[in-house]
Parts: sequence; structure tokens; C-alpha cells
Amino acid sequence: MTRALHFLRSGRLAWRDREPSRIEDERDAVVRPFVAGRCDGDTVPIHRPVSRAMQLGMAIGAIDPVVGSICGSVPFKGPFGIGHECVAEVVAVGSAVTTLHVGQRVVVPRAVSCGSCAPCRSGLTSKCATTTRATLAAFGFGAACGPWGGMVADTFRVPFADHMPVPVPAGVPLLRVAAASDNLADAWRCVVPPLAEREGGSVLVLGGGAKSIGLYAAGLAVAHGAGQVDYVDDDAGRRDIAESFGARAVTRPDGRYDIVVEATSSASGLRRALRALAPGGVCTAVGYYVATGTRVPLMHMYATDATLRVGVSHAQPLGHHSGRAASRSGMLHDFHVVSSLEVQVPEAEVGSGCEDAAMSWLGAVVRRRMVTTYVTAASRVAATVTSPSGRALWLPPRPTRGAVRAPRPKRASPSSEDAVPAMSG
Repeated sequence: MTRALHFLRSGRLAWRDREPSRIEDERDAVVRPFVAGRCDGDTVPIHRPVSRAMQLGMAIGAIDPVVGSICGSVPFKGPFGIGHECVAEVVAVGSAVTTLHVGQRVVVPRAVSCGSCAPCRSGLTSKCATTTRATLAAFGFGAACGPWGGMVADTFRVPFADHMPVPVPAGVPLLRVAAASDNLADAWRCVVPPLAEREGGSVLVLGGGAKSIGLYAAGLAVAHGAGQVDYVDDDAGRRDIAESFGARAVTRPDGRYDIVVEATSSASGLRRALRALAPGGVCTAVGYYVATGTRVPLMHMYATDATLRVGVSHAQPLGHHSGRAASRSGMLHDFHVVSSLEVQVPEAEVGSGCEDAAMSWLGAVVRRRMVTTYVTAASRVAATVTSPSGRALWLPPRPTRGAVRAPRPKRASPSSEDAVPAMSG
């Protein structure tokens, strides 16, 4: 038997036994994840009991029913395998696979895609016509997104292996691409293509909801030659990180911007972002705006000739670019990775240390005895565990307790306009 981490309900995760992953189709691969990222959106069901509230919201028309096609008719109802960002080692390949080999390190995109249908050929891999039954086919979202399970597991099966996994380029530290399955690629599409069309353009990032995406976007904008990068966030720690990347932390937008990244995941933040655009500017919104009626200033956009881009990111085609960008930019230097936390433990402490890795994946503080702990300032959104010999020890044996309890963060009081839970992908 092998193990996979399952979401049970708000505040509760548990390791569950399951049959070993195996090749089911000649085009499959089986991979062993050893660095796992926690998406900004994972924090919503982990830390907030949103399932019944969102079910009621869909029933009364306050939440768009498409949410049910992604998260289930009772959104985020456990148990289901969790996690959709990882770096993994290929451990087996099907007889028809020609581009991967055993031992290769790869990033596995969150969305499951075939690579050959019309949407995939157009770069819309998150809308694959072959794998998508309803709205999205993806790892780590539960049965509504398909039978793929989560990525925080001993091993898992990857279909269409000649297309899906993205090999990690030589020389790229693996922790730097821990979030390339989703969040890093999402940030890349927000700033790098628009900057290619607006050389030296000004960039504004409104952060706080999609925490790591906003920070990645700020760092990428600096690395790709933006003339000005302003970062707005009410969290001092994230402002410090943005400044360490070369961005300017400000309390409010200063003027008008060619490119705006809306990462507050709020309706009010979206309107603020659109009103901050310079003529001909583009705003990319990376949150989940689940309410059925999210107001936007269309007349202002018309007068400004503004563009709003909102939609799922397509990590598979972007993964080839975002990993190299992270390596080139240097914004994610070793042991200060925006979306990673590394814990080094003695061999004798492997059992307890690995259990703490699950705790750190939940955003908890690592409390057990360790040789060295490297902690990021960006909410500890990924974790890996290694021994002094360098052996990867991420996945723990069964904890002595049946589940790991997640600490509940302090909640801000939302305005009535933004009362629907804010999420990000």
C-alpha cells in the first residue's frame, strides 16, 4: 500500500492508504513527488468551513453554479486527495512514452490535458476536450474534477506523459519551481507577455488574496525589465519580500499603470485595479470571483481603452517559460523561496520531522527539534524534508494521530460587497 494526503474537512487532513499507482495506459507515467507546493486557493477549505455556506450560496443564487462543477455540489466536501503543485521524479513510463525516462525530474501541471485536441493545440490545456468532463480536469480538487487524486502522495499516475510533465531545466534549483504547476505559471502570464508588448511598462500588483501569485508577479516584472513595479498589500512581511525583489511597496496606487495584477481576490480590488490602468492598459485578475454579480466599471474601461483578462491559467505551455524565468531572475534565491519551506532533520528524527512537514504544508510553524530550519516570509506555502545525507523524506509514515489539525488564522472582517469567500487558483 501507498499513502496520499486527504482533505477531510476544514482544519483536518489525514494520510490514507491506497493501492500503488501503476501504468494503466501505454501513454502513462508514474511519478514520485518530493517537493509539494500549497496553492493560495488551498487555504480556503483548509482554514475556513466554507462547504455548506457555498452550497447555500449556490442554492439562493449568490454564488455562480459553475463553482459546483469545479468543487462539487457541496464545495470542498471531503474526503479527497489534496495538492496540485509538485516537482516529481519519474519512476515508471508506459511503452508508448518516448520523451521521458525513469529518474527524470519534472513539474506536473495541475490541469490534466491530452495535448492533441483543439483546445490543447491552441494552448488552452486547462480546457482539454479529451479529459474535461464538466469544467476542469485537475489534480487535487476532488471528484468533480476527475479521478486523478492529489499530488501530495507517495506516487501518482500522470496520463499523456509525452505531453503533460514539464522537465525541469538543467541548473534550475528544484525549490524554485515548486509552484510552477500553477501559481508561478499564473504569475508569469500576468506580467511577462504584457511586458513583451509594452517594453519598460509600469506594473502595479494588488496583493493579499493570492499571496504567492502577487509576489511572483512582482519579482517577474522586475526581472523582465518593467520601468516601475509598485506592490500594494496590507501585510508588512509580504511588502518586505516584494521590496527584496526590487519592487516598490506603496500604500496605494501611484498614478496609472500599463499592467495591473489583481491578486486581492475581491470585487472591490478588481474595480480598484481597473481604475488604475493607463490608456490601453491590461489587467489580469487571478482570483476566483464566485459571486453571480461582480460589478466592474465598464464605462471607465471603455473610456480608458482597458483590457481585463480573467480565466484559468494554462500551466502546461507556460511551465516551459516560467521555470527558466525563475532561474534567470534570481528572485527566488536559495532558502528564501517565495513558496517553499525546507526543513532539515537528523536521520533519527525522520518520523517526527516528516509529520511536521505535513504541518508546515498547512502553514503551521515547525515545532519539533531540527538541525536547521529555513523559513520563508511568504506564509510557508510549500514544504520538503531532507536528511543530512540529502535523501528526500517529504512523505511521512502514518502519524500517531489519525489526522493533522490546521491552525486557524485570524479572519479579517469582509465588507458586505466581498462577503463571499475569496479564493485564488
